[in-house]
Amino acid sequence: LDWEDACLGDPMAELAAARCDLHRLYSVAAADALADAYAALAPVDQARLAWWDLYMPSAQLTFMDGWGLAPEELERLRGAMTRRRDLALAALGME
Repeated sequence: LDWEDACLGDPMAELAAARCDLHRLYSVAAADALADAYAALAPVDQARLAWWDLYMPSAQLTFMDGWGLAPEELERLRGAMTRRRDLALAALGME
């Protein structure tokens, strides 16, 4: 939970943010497993999720150069978020 930014908002945004983290830390499969587990408990608007799945990694790609990461970590993160963005583009039929 991000208590410093707590507010009412689109749950698909939070799901997409968590999917970015899981993709970065583990794999695409882990990110997809979270979405599947979430869908078993609550409705998932696939269209909204796809747009948030595009926004989250795009925002990270825009700003990550200023995060002070080691070059190898920056490159790994850039690769993961580029893949996440490309998957979202494909889901939106924009590949």
